[in-house]
Amino acid sequence: MRICARNADASTPIQEINRELAALAEAIVESCLAFAYDDLAARQQTETPHSLIVLGLGKLGGKELNVSSDIDLIYLIGDDSRSYGNLDALRFHTMLAERLTRI
Repeated sequence: MRICARNADASTPIQEINRELAALAEAIVESCLAFAYDDLAARQQTETPHSLIVLGLGKLGGKELNVSSDIDLIYLIGDDSRSYGNLDALRFHTMLAERLTRI
C-alpha cells in the first residue's frame, strides 16, 4: 500500500517507485523460492541446500519495474554433483525452478 500511495503522489520521482517495486518483486521471489525449496526438500526427504541462482532480467534487473511490468527470470545452477533425496542435482533444481515459476 505504501508504494501505491507514493505512486499516487506526483512529487515522488518515478525512479524511486520503480526501485521500490523492483525491491518488492525481489523479496517476493526470494520468499517464494524458500517456500518452493522447503516443500520440495520435505517431499524428497533431503536437507541438502540448493544451489539455484535466480537472475532478474529486463526491468527487474535494471530496477526499473513499474506497476504494469512482468518479470523475466533465468534460473542457473552450478556444477552440483550432490544428490537430493533420490534425485540428482539437475532434476532437483529443474523441479525447484518449475515450482517457483508456478508460484
